Formats: sequence, C-alpha cells, structure tokens
Amino acid sequence: TVADTTAPTVASYVPGLGSTGQAATVNIVLTFSENVQAGSGNIVLSPATGSPVTIAAGDGQVGYSSTAVTIDPTSDLSTAGMQYTVTMAAGVITDSSAEAAAYAGLSGTTYQFTVADTTAPTVASYVPGLGASAVTASANIVLTFSENVQAGSGNIVLTPATGSAVSIAAGDGQVGYSTTAVTIDPTSDLSTAGMQYTVTMAAGVITDSSAEAAAYAGLSGTTYQFTVADTTAPTVASYVPGLGSTGQAATVNIVLTFSENVQAGSGNIVLSPATGSPVTIAAGDGQVGYSSTAVTIDPTSDLSTAGMQY
Repeated sequence: TVADTTAPTVASYVPGLGSTGQAATVNIVLTFSENVQAGSGNIVLSPATGSPVTIAAGDGQVGYSSTAVTIDPTSDLSTAGMQYTVTMAAGVITDSSAEAAAYAGLSGTTYQFTVADTTAPTVASYVPGLGASAVTASANIVLTFSENVQAGSGNIVLTPATGSAVSIAAGDGQVGYSTTAVTIDPTSDLSTAGMQYTVTMAAGVITDSSAEAAAYAGLSGTTYQFTVADTTAPTVASYVPGLGSTGQAATVNIVLTFSENVQAGSGNIVLSPATGSPVTIAAGDGQVGYSSTAVTIDPTSDLSTAGMQY
C-alpha cells in the first residue's frame, strides 16, 4: 500500500464563509475532501469582542463522521450580532489514513461568520429623567440605548395631560440618531404652563442598527413622564367688586379670580382709601383665602362707610 501523503482540504463550510444572520445555536460543519479524524490541538472560536472558545480536537463537542467534522459548542454563541473567527493549527484535524496526513488548518480571517443580533436594545438613560419636573419648554428629549440604534417604523408620541398629542414619525427630521442616542427635538416648544407630558411609542419604532434590526420594546402607559416648568404668569380674569364699581357695602369681600390656580407669594396686599391710612395685609395672612383660582380678601375691619374710594 502506498502511503497517503495527500492532506485533506475543506470542500465546504457551514455557516458559509462571511455569512451573516446565523442562529446562536448553529453548529459549525466542515466537510473535507476525504475522511478525517481528530488530530492534536484546539479549534478556537474567537468573537470580535470577549473571550475565545477553545475546544480540543478530541473533545465531545467535536464530532467526526467520514468527511464531516461537526463543532457543537456546549454554550450557544453570542446573540448580539457578534462576528466569530474560526482558527486551528495544522494537524488539529488529519485524514483517517495510517499516515494521518495533517489538514493545514485555518488562520487569520479565512473563516468568519456573524451571529444574528436578536438582543433587543433597551434604554440606559432618559433626559429629561423619569418623573422630572421644571423641564424647560425647549428641552430636547434624549434616549440613550444599550447599543447602536436606528429608525424603525411608527411614531413617537408626546401626550400632554390636557390638549392634543404630538406624533412624530421615527424617521422624521425631528428625530436624530447618533450611535446609541436618539434625540427628539419637536418643531414647536412644549407647553409652558406646567404641563405633564407622557412619551410613548410602539415596539419597533426604534430598532438596533444590526442587519436583523432587533426591535426596541417601546414605551407604554406612564413609564416615561416629565413636567415642563410653568413660566406663564397668572392673570386676573375677574374682579369683585368690579373695576370702577360704586355703591359697595363696607363689609364687602374682595375676590380676584385668576387664569389658573394660585397661592400666596411674599409681600403685601394694600387697600388704600382716598384719604386716611392704607390697610396692609400680608399675602399669607388669614385675612386672605386661596381656593384654586380664587383669592378672597376679607379685611378684619370693615371698610369706611363714608363713600370712600379704595
């Protein structure tokens, strides 16, 4: 019998050279030009980041069946869109002849494939923060994710506590994408009236930037809310007694009804008669009552009964 000095070569690779979208549970199958067997040394699966997986040629994770070598790692590969490089030295696999002619091995980037990214992105931080208050009306909303993201399909919805919701398509110019950050910059500023906003979006409105476009689960309910600072000053909607009114009783209470709910600030309310001494009442004094939009001023002493203008 003539010695077998012809080294085996790989006829086919599964997954294929440079293939993408592979399942994390995929087995690696190398089909050779002749029957093969375990040699000595290791088969190494190196992810683009992280620790390599080293499997001895004779380990139970490697099966030999005539021309096929099946590598079935005990643990699944990464699901985060990871690229793997398969390497082995010469002699790790040999042909099955008595001479055990050595397969030349795999080196460099000859055999690489990429696992499908099935890990959905999650939000790592919110600006404004969850439940934040006193947010400026011109503030941008910035969501920072656990991985690079891109526009999916559907709308981001900003819903005020009262009034109409603002719907912005994921791919609209009001939404910017920069690696892991999504910046929402509405064309019109938010309400300045101390309004609470709720941010919602369906699953898939934002996805990761992999070929598989794994969908962000979205925001629902009251998960993300914040309140805009109230910079709109209250105004008086009505006066009792009316402006310039006459013939008022000396016991009359003064009632100012405002455009929004009010409270005591600091300083004084002053009732000045045409002649005589003014009546000065601190805003927080018991002579001043606050009930939602109404402020009632009830001086301890009645006003002058002498037809006095105040």
